[in-house]
Amino acid sequence: MLRSISRSHLKLAKLKYEIAMLTVCMSSLKAKIVKQLDYLPETALKQVWDFIEFLTWRKKNREANSSEVDESLEKKQDKGWLETDLSNLGQ
Repeated sequence: MLRSISRSHLKLAKLKYEIAMLTVCMSSLKAKIVKQLDYLPETALKQVWDFIEFLTWRKKNREANSSEVDESLEKKQDKGWLETDLSNLGQ
């Protein structure tokens, strides 16, 4: 029992460490990006902003399309099952 508790604590600690490392990496990436922004001219900053808006728009659309596709597939699967099931009733 103690071994399994120790293992689960070890796994949890390892997971927390990995999350912390990812956070540090992301923070350093953001810091690098912000630092580089200081050296860009105004026209380049406008392009960066346009690209950020595009990435945000694309993410929202992918999420919306993904849920629509899931719903569409679910309806098709339900319809296919119903047609198959009803076709077997007459036999």
